[in-house]
Amino acid sequence: GLHRAVDTLILAGATLEMRSNGFTALHFAADFSGKEDKDECLHGKLKCIEVLVKAGADVNATTPGSHKTVAGGTPLLVACESAEPKAIELLLQCKADPLVQASDGQNCYSVIARATADMAAKQACERLLRKAEREAEDERSFFGRKNSVRAICEMAQALAATDKHEKSP
Repeated sequence: GLHRAVDTLILAGATLEMRSNGFTALHFAADFSGKEDKDECLHGKLKCIEVLVKAGADVNATTPGSHKTVAGGTPLLVACESAEPKAIELLLQCKADPLVQASDGQNCYSVIARATADMAAKQACERLLRKAEREAEDERSFFGRKNSVRAICEMAQALAATDKHEKSP
């Protein structure tokens, strides 16, 4: 399938961040707006996303935008345009930023809202995004505390060293 061709190109040295009209290969893989056989297209494009991300493609790369996509859109925003839950879930698992905003201020929710997908697909996408946002916030809180603890320990070590120098003859 298509993912094998992508894998072959990567092995041959293709640049992951090469752009065509501002779009990376990952943007094209995340675009589910085509009229192809939906199931076959979905499976092939999901495999392409996996191959590209595994090879190091920037999951948060932005586009200049066009008549078809959101200006400053990431692959996640491109996937939101067609409200494809499986693509959105995969991109979020690959650490796409769920809080991303396009250069015009649109976010994933506003892009999904104007997608032509059915309401069930839109709601599934929104649930995935809310879950990812909570996890991102939990991770930021955890690392914030960890960094605070590290800062306190470093400060205590510095004070102990200062006390040691002041007490020495």
